Amino acid sequence: MHISGSGLFSFTLPADHLTVYGKAPFLGGGTVSDARCRILGVSDPLQFEITFSEDGHTASVILGSAGLGTITVQCPEMPPATIPFAVAWDPDQVVVPVSAYSGCP
Repeated sequence: MHISGSGLFSFTLPADHLTVYGKAPFLGGGTVSDARCRILGVSDPLQFEITFSEDGHTASVILGSAGLGTITVQCPEMPPATIPFAVAWDPDQVVVPVSAYSGCP
């Protein structure tokens, strides 16, 4: 199974804080190895925790499913079936570089 999609991360970092929490809706679709069936849609509200380093050069990101995700699959001669599904579920953090962005309001 291959799933791809997108979701918008939006947050405001409170003054004097380095960590922010929030939810990012994930919407997507995909394919399965059995070409007869297809993935019509995937939806999962992902929870995130982002902790910025004190020097502002990196951020630690933890991303996981809120436990409310679904996947809808359709196979020939059957109606679409929607079942619970978790896009991401991992407590391990990923450290990413932070680039300056001047487009903030």
